[in-house]
Amino acid sequence: MLMHILTINAGSSSIKFAVFESGDSLKRAAEATIENIGQPNTALVVGETVRPLEAPDTAAATAVLLEWLNQQVPADGLGAIGHRIVHGGPDYFEPTLIDDGLIADLQGTYGEVYPSISQDKHGLKKLFQQFSFPSGISSRVSPQTPGSIHEGGELGYSLSQAFGAVFDNPDLIVACVVVDGEAETGPLATAWHGNKFLNPATHTVLNLVVDDVDKVVDELSAKGVKFEQYEGMTDEKGIARGISAGRGPDIAWFKDPAGNILSVLHNA
Repeated sequence: MLMHILTINAGSSSIKFAVFESGDSLKRAAEATIENIGQPNTALVVGETVRPLEAPDTAAATAVLLEWLNQQVPADGLGAIGHRIVHGGPDYFEPTLIDDGLIADLQGTYGEVYPSISQDKHGLKKLFQQFSFPSGISSRVSPQTPGSIHEGGELGYSLSQAFGAVFDNPDLIVACVVVDGEAETGPLATAWHGNKFLNPATHTVLNLVVDDVDKVVDELSAKGVKFEQYEGMTDEKGIARGISAGRGPDIAWFKDPAGNILSVLHNA
């Protein structure tokens, strides 16, 4: 006899779900996704078919899921349901059958590490107040719960993931697509500083063309920018006088905070 298993992966703006048939082997019988929950373009996606729908919140999207489920599963219902758990402690990191033993193991594990969070209304209040708050608990997997740099799944984390991939594989070339929504987030703005953890370039990576090199060097020096000195090439201001020597434009080099070499170059 076939047993039907429902699997669910629910996020902040989408719900992915599938039905599997468990007989001699596990077979995916049907799958669908509810995308963009709470937005004007909410849709139920089944294969290549996209059906617009109204789902202002997760509860409304769940009602759509149940309607879809009733069309996919026989009247005798489901034999099991599986859901993604972000973190199950050091002992549970693979698909696991939820039974009384598992629940007993997970109960109280947070309090063992953070005893100030008691299992009563006072502990819950303290937990909620420090959630996603400075010096509190991150809304994502964080150093307190390792694994965040590859976790992703929320606006602004794309660039962090891209940098993480390069950190783990220095010879890897990674393409990261940043869309409008992500470009507005704090996590993404912070992730742009990831280049500071990479080896800086030893050649000039950017030439800034200006009309008056001396004027720009004076202005930047007044702001604290230090120009590079190359023996036999630059003067006391850090400018290589190429025009007067007939060896190209006047140019001055400086480094960005990550150590990459930039220059201001005369607009010949």
